[in-house]
Amino acid sequence: FIPRIDAALFLLSADIPVSAIDLKLLEELQQHVGKIIFVFNKADLLKEEDLQKLVKHNKGVLSKALQQNEGDIDFHIISCMHGGDNNFYLLKNKLQSIGKNEKEALLQSSSSHQLQLLCRQAELQLQFIADAYLLPLNELENRSRQLSASIQLMNEQKDEFESIITGKIKVLKQNITEDINVQTKELQATIFGLLNNISDIQSAALKDLQEKLDHLILSGFEQIKNDWEVKAKEHFKNLLQQYSRRSESFLHELSANLSTYLGQKMEIISAQFDLDVYTSFYLSLSSGSGALEHPVTFIDKLFPASFQRNKIQKKWMEHYKEIIVRNSASVMYDLSYKIQESFRKFNYDLDRKMNEVLNNMEKNIKDVIANKRKTENENEAIINETNSRLIKIKEFTI
Repeated sequence: FIPRIDAALFLLSADIPVSAIDLKLLEELQQHVGKIIFVFNKADLLKEEDLQKLVKHNKGVLSKALQQNEGDIDFHIISCMHGGDNNFYLLKNKLQSIGKNEKEALLQSSSSHQLQLLCRQAELQLQFIADAYLLPLNELENRSRQLSASIQLMNEQKDEFESIITGKIKVLKQNITEDINVQTKELQATIFGLLNNISDIQSAALKDLQEKLDHLILSGFEQIKNDWEVKAKEHFKNLLQQYSRRSESFLHELSANLSTYLGQKMEIISAQFDLDVYTSFYLSLSSGSGALEHPVTFIDKLFPASFQRNKIQKKWMEHYKEIIVRNSASVMYDLSYKIQESFRKFNYDLDRKMNEVLNNMEKNIKDVIANKRKTENENEAIINETNSRLIKIKEFTI
């Protein structure tokens, strides 16, 4: 959809630095979209001082990626937890202003990008046809037969391809589950280590500790999820490349055809697997036991400090253990769903786009052959007529 849009809202999380995935998407956006508005959500998760530090860092990264001054970057800091605050109205007014004052310029820019895309596609097809006309008729006929046989082979091998990749994806999901379980245990050990070292059980100290633990969990699981999204894409790309090297395989034939007839490489196929699938995924800091309470009760004060500390440690460990388990399961499900749905989308796009490309190539070759035959037949008729006239002239002169 990116080539079709006129402007973009680029949503970032205010509690996590701009990632490599964000920058990769931004690079793609810049090729098609002239207007990008950055929105930093989850501002409520950080203290003002920490928020400003991260905003400054993110603006520096974006400035370098966009090759713009930080002051020229259009960004808004918001919190969906506080959707009625002034920042939301500022963002809304900004969008309305763009629609009112910049609509014509945006549409012109968008139309220009789409026109360039269509021109590149037309140029590719015209170049293919032009090159085909330069080939001898017997070479064209040979290529036409090869392409038809190749398309037939791909249709026969498509089911095998899906079955093999589905099995590989199942193994990938198992690896993700095992790895996340290991990382979850490490995160839990870190959390429990901090809880075991509680010394100050005053309300303010406990509140600071809770903020620290909450941030560790959110950033930890967000990092796990982002890392595995990158690794899953790379893993899938490697799967496709390995499979394409097998002779008599679906992707081997497809890759060979793209290289021979269009000058395109295997990357055009693997790039279709993007994991950009919408899910209702979110990380949570709630547990079945409800929110933690910081105050020490009057009854608690009747017992030794060690008793109070042990009571808090036990309650907090149960609370955070449940949160960790919930978020671990949530990350696993989200990644599993994204991989499965992305493969479904990949298959659909592969069938639709590649069949269209190959069928167009086959049609173009057949059209060129028909036109060359027609031309050669016409030439042959002219030659025959000329020879006939020569014979008549010779008979007349004799």
